[in-house]
Amino acid sequence: MSPKVLDENVQSVRSMLDIQHKETVMMPDTSEDIRLPVACPSCGSHLYRVNQVRNPTDQVHCASCKRYLCDYHEAVDMLEKVPKDESEALIEEVVNRRHH
Repeated sequence: MSPKVLDENVQSVRSMLDIQHKETVMMPDTSEDIRLPVACPSCGSHLYRVNQVRNPTDQVHCASCKRYLCDYHEAVDMLEKVPKDESEALIEEVVNRRHH
């Protein structure tokens, strides 16, 4: 491959990467963190990320390692049904109130 063709290919790839970067930078983050009583099986975090719209079928992922945990309607059930001690309940109340 001639140096001119190689240079044109490099420039083409760079321009594509610039376009992709601008698209990802311009997309707003529409998710927020919630705290659940169940720790992530992979990393132990209690912070999870969910779409701000909070549709029942929205996926809930660990905020630290990005592992899928459940759908949003299942997370709501966990918040209502999973028994927790008083300190866990207070922590969840404070963290989740901050994000509503």
